[in-house]
Amino acid sequence: MSQHAAELCTLLVDEIYGELSSRVFTVLLRLGRLSLLELQRNVHLPVRQLKNGLAVLIQQHLVLYHTAPDEDVTFYEADWEAAYSLVRSGKVIMLVGDRFGETAAEVTSNLLLLGHATMGDLADAYSKALGGGNSGARNDGLAILKPDNDHCLDATQPSGMTLPQLDAAMSDLLQVGYVKQVREEHFRPATDNYNEAEKMFKATVSLANGTGTKAKAELGLKVRRQLERWRSGPEANEPGGHKPGMKRGSTAYGPGKSGKRQKLNMEAANGLNGLVSVGSDQTRRVPLEANLVVRVDYEKFAVAFRNQELVALANHKLGAATSLVYAELLQMMGDGIGRCRDEYAEGENADTSDATVVTISTLDLYKSFPARLDLSSDIADAPAEQIDSAGLERSMRGKKRRRLNHEGAVVGGEAGGSDEGEDIKDMDEHGNVPEVIQDIDESHWDRDFGDDVPTNGADQMDLSGERGRRIGQLKQHLQLLAEDSYHFIKLVGHTGLGEWRVDFRALVGILRQLELESIITERFGGSALRLVRILSEKGKLDEKQMSNLALIKQKEIRVTLTAMHEAGFLELQEVPRDNSRAPSRTIYLWFWDGERCRQLVLEDAYKAMARLLQRCAHERRAMRALLAKAERTDVKGNEALYLTGEERAALQGWREKEERLLAQVGRLDRAVGIFRDY
Repeated sequence: MSQHAAELCTLLVDEIYGELSSRVFTVLLRLGRLSLLELQRNVHLPVRQLKNGLAVLIQQHLVLYHTAPDEDVTFYEADWEAAYSLVRSGKVIMLVGDRFGETAAEVTSNLLLLGHATMGDLADAYSKALGGGNSGARNDGLAILKPDNDHCLDATQPSGMTLPQLDAAMSDLLQVGYVKQVREEHFRPATDNYNEAEKMFKATVSLANGTGTKAKAELGLKVRRQLERWRSGPEANEPGGHKPGMKRGSTAYGPGKSGKRQKLNMEAANGLNGLVSVGSDQTRRVPLEANLVVRVDYEKFAVAFRNQELVALANHKLGAATSLVYAELLQMMGDGIGRCRDEYAEGENADTSDATVVTISTLDLYKSFPARLDLSSDIADAPAEQIDSAGLERSMRGKKRRRLNHEGAVVGGEAGGSDEGEDIKDMDEHGNVPEVIQDIDESHWDRDFGDDVPTNGADQMDLSGERGRRIGQLKQHLQLLAEDSYHFIKLVGHTGLGEWRVDFRALVGILRQLELESIITERFGGSALRLVRILSEKGKLDEKQMSNLALIKQKEIRVTLTAMHEAGFLELQEVPRDNSRAPSRTIYLWFWDGERCRQLVLEDAYKAMARLLQRCAHERRAMRALLAKAERTDVKGNEALYLTGEERAALQGWREKEERLLAQVGRLDRAVGIFRDY
């Protein structure tokens, strides 16, 4: 961890949790893993105060700890990435509010404040805030906050949230993964978890297979699987398992029950793994266990923030309507993706992330896509004679296709020859899908179409009306996303009118390249960007070669190259022609190191964010008397009565200044997400 990142994390902890916690966190961040006795020597605080500070940091998962089974000493370690995530609290609450409403945003806000809490304690705290708690109700000191004010609620200030609303909001957050169950292993450092998992299997693997390469590979595989179980829970990897902490509700799958998949609405969760999760407008909902300990999952929110960046990129390149289709597709995929990068992944996704194996079909996307959104605004109907349907189909599908009649027999010839033009035109110039094609597997009709399942050969699926037009438009937008030079999606299957996958690694690489090019253009000008692109494509070049390729005079590019070299964006290699190593007998080659530039941008972002927070704190100290007066309960909402005109103007000026500073922090956090997290 760099110096500027440590400084930023310390400022964030000090801003939110105070000086005591900040002193403890700073020592752990600077010195690393320490025992309680070693920590006390360096912090210079009484044991009682030190333990209070540690308790706050552990509650917020900013400090991890581990006690070895054969030792009686507990070691503590600071988690700087968790501390950095504090800067995204506002984005997290806003994202939850946009998707699930104010109730879920309030629950998320309180979880961010508390660090982690049990469902029973949350329910008791909200009951007390509403004034509905009985004398036997427990409340272990939990204070409930509302997102729109800064003071704790008590029984005389109800939050407005009922217990059924709390249960509904928490169920939705657990279903999509924005909130996760807390386990004992989450409090341990990653190194200790790895050592514990290795110790569990080392003896058995060594006895079975010796100590060779095969035994090491098997041991590594078992360790990774155990670490994944500790991270996500054993239920997450079991077929038919249910979400941890959620009691099983009634399900449509079982003896005497219909095997037809239940229809879902946009208000309810997706009912994965046999759970019946009912929306707020219905009467039944999966109950949550009272002893379930939950916390906010920042890794899941990183997936949502990455989706927002990709949607913005698609909007810039392809327009608003296509970006809406892409946003819905990414949201459906995002619900099944736990994190942007999975260090415990295996097999096909070992080198990327678990996101690469998530596929969405066109029909699944059509069923979940809001009907109120217009899909025809960004696509114009071209004349039929100008559409090369055969070429488009060959480039998109890459294989032959056939049509089936209602009995399953092949209609017409294979794609190619004289029947090619007729065979592949499953979509006319108006976007209609007139026929059932082989892409729709009959075994999945019940899943795909619900009550529209064909009952006999005469009841063939009709997609030529409004439904066909809508699906046709949706598929056109998907084809635009697939054919774009950035390849936002890829066609990987044929079930449900096409299955689509997103290569997140390639798209994040594009995001990083675009962001780097934007920074270089702002700092060094357009000619610098041209030189960087040439070096990125050609490799190491001298000034004369770059001058010829860039069509810029050698004297002009020398100034730009020197400035970029001083800033660290370009590197210079000396290649002597003989042993004298004289400058006149040396070739100077310029080259571009993208990874080094990424690290430089990250360091600059950390430093700028720290300076912005320091400036904000300085301005706040200068206004502390006025701010203390404005935050009094009798003054809030009555500023015109208790504050003079000059005080109101000064207060308004401070709020605008703080808003600008924090907005810039948010922009820099976007760059950190692109270059580090996504």
